[in-house]
Order: sequence, then structure tokens, then C-alpha cells
Amino acid sequence: MSRIIATKKLIMLGIFILMGFSTVILGAIMLDRVRHDSNDYQPYFNSSQFKNKLDPLLMNLLYSHVDPTSNKMQVHDSFHVINIPITIRVTDSPDPTIRFIKSLGGVTGLSGEGYLEASVPFKLIRLLSERESVLGMSLIQVPQLMESKREPISAMIGRWSRSFFWNQAEYKGASVKVGILDGGFLGISELMGNELSDVIHSRCYTSIFEYSENAINDCEKTTNHGTSVAEIIFDVAPEASIYISNPRTPAALRDAVEWMVSNEVDVINHSMGWPWDGSGDGTSPRFDSPLNSVDFAVENGIVWVNGVGNEAKSTWFGKYSDSDNDSLLNFDVNSNSNFIQLNQQRTTTIQLRWADSWSRAESDLNFYLYPFGESISESVAWSTSVQSGSEGQIPLEMIAYKPEKSGRFSFSVQGKSGPFPEWVQVQAYTSENLGIYSQGFSISNPAESKNEGLIAVGAADVNSLFDINPNSGRGPTTDGRVKPDLVGPDGLQTNSRGIWSGSSQSSAYVTGLIALVRQRYPEFSPTEVTRYLKNSADPRGQNPNNTWGHGFVRLPFLEPSSPVELSVTIESNGRYISWSKPGFNGGASITGYLLVGDLYEKSITVPPEVTSFSIGSLNVEKIYKIEVYAINEHGKSPPATIFLEEREDGTIKSSVQSTENQSLDVLGLGLPPVGDNYFARLSKWIFLVGASLIILGARFIFVRSRKTHLF
Repeated sequence: MSRIIATKKLIMLGIFILMGFSTVILGAIMLDRVRHDSNDYQPYFNSSQFKNKLDPLLMNLLYSHVDPTSNKMQVHDSFHVINIPITIRVTDSPDPTIRFIKSLGGVTGLSGEGYLEASVPFKLIRLLSERESVLGMSLIQVPQLMESKREPISAMIGRWSRSFFWNQAEYKGASVKVGILDGGFLGISELMGNELSDVIHSRCYTSIFEYSENAINDCEKTTNHGTSVAEIIFDVAPEASIYISNPRTPAALRDAVEWMVSNEVDVINHSMGWPWDGSGDGTSPRFDSPLNSVDFAVENGIVWVNGVGNEAKSTWFGKYSDSDNDSLLNFDVNSNSNFIQLNQQRTTTIQLRWADSWSRAESDLNFYLYPFGESISESVAWSTSVQSGSEGQIPLEMIAYKPEKSGRFSFSVQGKSGPFPEWVQVQAYTSENLGIYSQGFSISNPAESKNEGLIAVGAADVNSLFDINPNSGRGPTTDGRVKPDLVGPDGLQTNSRGIWSGSSQSSAYVTGLIALVRQRYPEFSPTEVTRYLKNSADPRGQNPNNTWGHGFVRLPFLEPSSPVELSVTIESNGRYISWSKPGFNGGASITGYLLVGDLYEKSITVPPEVTSFSIGSLNVEKIYKIEVYAINEHGKSPPATIFLEEREDGTIKSSVQSTENQSLDVLGLGLPPVGDNYFARLSKWIFLVGASLIILGARFIFVRSRKTHLF
């Protein structure tokens, strides 16, 4: 009995000891947590805590992870382990900042003059903001695809743009290298060798910092947008070489462009738009800006083709006006707010910029988003960066918000301090329609570039080429330049994604046309290529204008091929040179024929229905040269040439130089010269006759041999 009691006591003692240890361990964990919180984070989580160096989207991201139940505004535990992709602006070389980040466990990526990209935890953002060399930090934004839904492709578009005739003339992009910078290329390997070429060169970014080369599967992520763009280009220029890349940050875009330059790419298609990083005058002070990547490409001989975006109904532009003195911008005379329809669980991004310095902004504007019918005091998202004239402050605010359920929301712009700006521009970067919009001033970045080696392309319905896509971006730019440069077809259908549209498609189509132009005129500079297309476009209204630019894209007609079947005939009423119409008319009707040569004092033009002309008498044993050209509205063909020599017996020796520069000599007896087909047929007959004679001879010998043996 005493043993049982002792055993029970030991069990109870063990339980109490275990509970004691557990309590001690739990207490230690809680104490460590309290110390961690008090040492790492300060109360009052706001912009000034980061010395006003965070852009609005980064600030909002951090704020969204604050614990609302904590009096000290503590950050949720899960956020401790999240690395945040950011761009850091610095006053000097990025190298010291790179070393600092790496020493504290952060990851750095691409860098350049005045900037670097990194992936860092929240704690490191605090420390970076305290460095004097750091001007600011911004959340890396993924570029937007330029797509929407529309009608199917018209079979006549190739004839309308005249690519059909250029392809007939063997201009198919041979020896031309086309680069495609896009958000993703899902399914592209499945189309290689069928809808696309057998070989596609690639630089694929597997993260915002890392990439692989010619491992095309690494590009098959996110979307098939780039795949469909490649299909459109390849349909127009089926012999072009394709180079693809999927950069997702401005620095990666520059890196991809440098790779394409090193591979001697001739034309780049970029059917995407990036957040604003300049005043809208087509330039940016930031080295990693897409605008500067455009300049670098053009400097290295590349034509850049960019869609203008689909934000015509998503943009408001106007003077800063506050007629009722409530500090809120008037979007029209009756409203100091605008509105937008947001979709459930879909992030909407709205950007705001204004006339100010992009290095030391002085006009301080704030941006608020709130439920429709409420006021800014009920805001669900806001952007309130400080603009006070300090170095590194820029005139830009951005709001990103994902509603729990769909509904209408209002937004307002508040003038906080500083002088009123001359103009203000608001745009739904994610392309939602605004309640009050201006249509104009809606060109995307970098399509707003002022570089003349870039073509900004708008979109028109492929089934009605005189109707602009109502969402297609329109000019002017904020500094008054006309945009777009050209308009191309949208509503096309591709194997990879069926029917879709937007300026992504129109810019891809124009890229294919440029591949044909670069094949025909390899000596053209990027500016000469863009000027060539602008001059050949089909105008729509005043030329240029801010809806159609220089017009709907259209290649010029080509010269016809040479007349064929040149011959000389002798008839009772005289001697004639005759010909047949060319096999290729250049896309336009033949308007006549031009004869130039030794027989005529000057050139002679005859109407298109006339295909012969008198040559009169010839001097014996003198060689005469006659050239015949076919003419259409674009110009004249290469010549078809015939050489004539009259002999003493009255016969004519003639020699014809065909389009392929092949010459034939014929002893003329008043007969037309003959060509390769004639000799081919004659050779076959000679071969058949010869073979028949051999067979008959062998049969004869065999029969004679049998008869000999019989005797």
C-alpha cells in the first residue's frame, strides 16, 4: 500500500515540475517578445517616422500590416519574415547602400546611377530611411498589359496595310531581329515551329533580380499576352528572328534592353505601360526610367514601338481649380470629387501627378479614396507624401486598394501647402473608367517619350478602320506634343488567346510592318524608319492629330516587277518589240509602260493596254539596247532589257535580260526569243527520244543474238 502511495506522489511531483518548467519557458518567450517589440518598433506609425522617404504605395503596404489592436502600432508577426521589393534612390554611388543591405541580410539586385533595387524586410526599411544618402524608397510596380476584349480579325487587313503585297515581293522580315518585352509568354514553346519560328532567343527573369538565357520555359509564366503579341508580329513578318524577355522592374527593363542591343536587335515591341516617373514631357531624371531605356535603344539603332495604352476613359487632366475654397480640386464646376467603380478583390491603382519639379517638388497635394457619398474623413486609402522643396521629393501620389466587395468609390485631391500647380493629371493605372474623364492627355509611359525613334501606336477596330477604339490613349502630352504617332488594328485573333484587343495588338502589328521596312531599307536609322511610316500612313482628319496621329498605319505600294516575255516580231507592216504585263503589280494597278533606248530620241510612255511598239529600221550589225519599264502609282519597275542586232540577211539577233538578270542569245528569223522553260521541255524530248533509241537498239541486239543462236 505504501508503495502505491509513493508512486502516486512521484507522479504528482513530476507533473508539478513539468508545469513549472513550462511556465518559466512561456514567461521567457513573452519577455523576449516584449523586448523585441519595444526595441524594434516605435509608436505612432507614420510617414515622418521614415523621414518622409517612402512613396505612398510602400507606406500603405506597411500601414496595412500594422496591428490595429495595438496601442503601439505594432507590426503583425508574419510581416517580420516578408521581404519587400523596393527601388532605392541615392545621392551618390549605390555601392555603399548595397553593402549595408547585404550586411543586414537583405538581397540586392540591379543598380545604376542614383538607384538600386533590393528585397528587404520591414526592419531594414526603417534603417535605410535613416541614411543620409538615401533620398527615397518606392514599392516596385509591375507594368500593366494593354489589353481588352473586342471583335475578330478582318481578312482584308493585310491588303489594307499592304503587308500582303510586301510579303508577295518577298519582304517577310528576313535577316531582321525583333525584340519583344512583355509580362509573360505562357504556351510559347508549344507554338514554335508552327505559329512561330523554330528558334526563339530568350532572357527570362525568374525573379525581379535573376534571369536565365535561352531557357524559354522560364518565360512561360504569368500570362500569354507576350505569346499572342509574338504571333501577330510573326504573321506579318514570318521570316524575322524573335528575341523575348519578361522584365518586371524598371532596372530589369534596362538590363533586357542592353541584352537586345548586344544581340543587334532591329526593332523592339513593348506593349506595356509603367507608372509615371516624369513630368509628361517625354523625359525622366531617373536613370532606370523606361523613358531612358527607350533613348538607349534608339541610340543603338533600334526602333521602339509602344502601345499608347487603353486609358482614354481612365484619365482626367486640367488646371488646378478650387472655386469654393475648400482646399479640394474641382474636377468640374459642380464637383470637388471624381468617382470610379471598383471590383471585388481586385487591386485598383490610381496615380496623381502635377506640374512641379521632379527633384524638389514644392506643391504639396494629398490624394484620398473613400466610399461614394462619403467625405475624405471616411477614406479607405490615401496618399499623403510630403512635398516641401526638399531634395528627392517628386510631384507624385499613388493609391492602391483592393475592396472586399464591388462598389462605387470617390476620390479627391487636396491642396495641402505650397503654390497651386499649373495642371493636375489623374489616371487609373489599372484602366478602370473614371466618372469624369478628359480622353486626351492619356498616353502611357513610355509611349509619351519625345524620342523620334519611338512610335506610339493607338488602336482602331479591325472591322471598322475609321473608328478609333474608345479606350485608346489620346494626346496631347502634358507639354503639348501630338500623340499617338500612328494607329494600327486591334480586335485581332490569335491561336494562344483567341479574340482580344487593345493597343498591345496594334503596336505588335506595326512592329511586324517595321520588320519588313528594315529588311528593305537596312540602312535606315530609327528616325528614318518612323518618318517613312508616318509619311505613308492613311490620314484621318487633320494631319497629325491627337486621336489618329499621322493616320492609320499603311505601307506604301511597291514598284511592280519587270514586264515579261520580251520579244521581237517581224510582220508584214513592220517590226515590233512586244511584252507581257509583270507578274507582280506592287499592289497597285499598272498605269503604263516606259520605253527607253537607242532607237528613240527620248523616252516613250504608252498606256497599260498597249504591250507592243514599233522599232522601225535598224542599221546592219549595230547593237541596239531597249529597256521597258512597268509603271504604277508608286514608281517604275526594274527594266526588262532587250539587245537587237540586224544582220545582212535581214534576220535579227536578239538578247533578252530578264528580271533575274539571266541573258539568252537567239538567232532570230523573225521569231521571238525563247526562255528556260522552252529549253527544259526541249531537253525532256531529247532525253525521251535518246532513251527510246537506246531501248530500241538494245532490243535489236538482243533479238539478233537470239536469232544467231538459233542458227
